[in-house]
Amino acid sequence: MSEGRIKVGIIGLGRAGMGMHVTELLRFQDMFEITAVCDVDIRRARAAEKKIGGNVRVHRTHGPLIADPEVELVAIACRSPEHTSYAIEAMKQGKYVVLDKPVAMNYAEAKKLLAASKKYPGLLYCRQNRRFEPEFNNVLDVVESGLLGNIYMIRHSIFSYQRRNDWQTILRCGGGQLNNWGPHLIDHAVQLMGDKIKTVNGILRRATAVGDAEDFFKIILTGRNGRIVDVEFSGGAALSSNIYEVHGDRGSLILPSAPGAEFQMKYLDPAYPLESIKADPKTPVMADNGWEPYRNPEELHWIEKSFPITEKDGDNISTIYRHVYNAIRKGIPYRIKVEESVEVVRVADLVRQQNPKFRQDRLMKMGK
Repeated sequence: MSEGRIKVGIIGLGRAGMGMHVTELLRFQDMFEITAVCDVDIRRARAAEKKIGGNVRVHRTHGPLIADPEVELVAIACRSPEHTSYAIEAMKQGKYVVLDKPVAMNYAEAKKLLAASKKYPGLLYCRQNRRFEPEFNNVLDVVESGLLGNIYMIRHSIFSYQRRNDWQTILRCGGGQLNNWGPHLIDHAVQLMGDKIKTVNGILRRATAVGDAEDFFKIILTGRNGRIVDVEFSGGAALSSNIYEVHGDRGSLILPSAPGAEFQMKYLDPAYPLESIKADPKTPVMADNGWEPYRNPEELHWIEKSFPITEKDGDNISTIYRHVYNAIRKGIPYRIKVEESVEVVRVADLVRQQNPKFRQDRLMKMGK
């Protein structure tokens, strides 16, 4: 494998391109060099050029940037409707691709992307950056530890109150929170499920955003293992609920929504296994005080503790490019499989089919 810094060209310099991709790549300057940028608004491109410094080529359209021989990796951070086509075009030209979410607008597109990734193996890196979020990884560790027993229900919620009016609130621009926050929460759900998804049921609503796209979604997934994962996003909630809830047959875990909040966990002491008991169909014996018992009066040995959110291996939502570099230059397997990102799109597509009011037809092209 080749050594040295990876030369990057960035398509799209909005909130994601400038605020995330550029900022993160500059953090890893020993691994990456930004050599080209592209945006339909030349002022954004010039601003990026100034922030990056050095000899950065500026393009108005994506084609010349992808064809640029000085670009080894194409970071695609433009509006959502162009994501799939630009990624496939870049792979055809032998470029590595970091593709921001959503990786596709629908399942049909996602399957084309998957086919291209198999035709040009090792080139596509899906930017599911919240896979490295400390909160999520802390929850995943607890779920996989077995301390809570058989996990039967997980709930993940993100609430805020925003009266947004940007392109992300307009359906024909590819907007809507199912495309914005949905890829993150659905990706977490797919990972936390622990098995293949069996059923998908979702509701989309517009609460406080001023466009025509949804700013609320609730999706309930069930797995072949019987587990339920409930994910919910609201852009119109003035008060929040727990960010995470995990319930198993031996205990529970929650993460409250509050600054500095810690995980709270209550579970049965593994040193005290539950007694083997059977359900009794007989009428219970009446107690002297007239109170009829309704449950087995066994003593339960609970452990209760709290612990802070901690990073795993120094990772957070801003360190994904380090993993991209390690995959390309060192051959370390990339944590996010393309198939997993395609599954996220499949779930989102099913939810949109269940809510035809929020279909995304006649999508607007970039810059129109």
